[in-house]
Amino acid sequence: MRHLPIFCGVLLLAIPAHAQSVATTPAATTPAPATSTIPRHQTMREHFAEANVTHDGRLTLEQAKAGFPAMARLFDAIDRDHKGYMTMEDIHNYYEARRAARAASN
Repeated sequence: MRHLPIFCGVLLLAIPAHAQSVATTPAATTPAPATSTIPRHQTMREHFAEANVTHDGRLTLEQAKAGFPAMARLFDAIDRDHKGYMTMEDIHNYYEARRAARAASN
């Protein structure tokens, strides 16, 4: 409890400095150039293609673990036929089934 007033005082001193630095930043008023270094989120298809190192349209569990961890966690649910791989169609079907189940429950 003794440190709470000190912490609050430091926090209050930092707020004006932060507000001042945000207001004077040129990037806040200037649009980013076309070759911006801001990372763009990949689409599902792009992420799948990057993780599919064999480029055969089939993502194995090992490939998913290495390059697409979100799909690795869902691998068993997506690979309902137990083929040992998933395709973009399998992923699409999985999400369609989830949407249908969610709509049916509402």
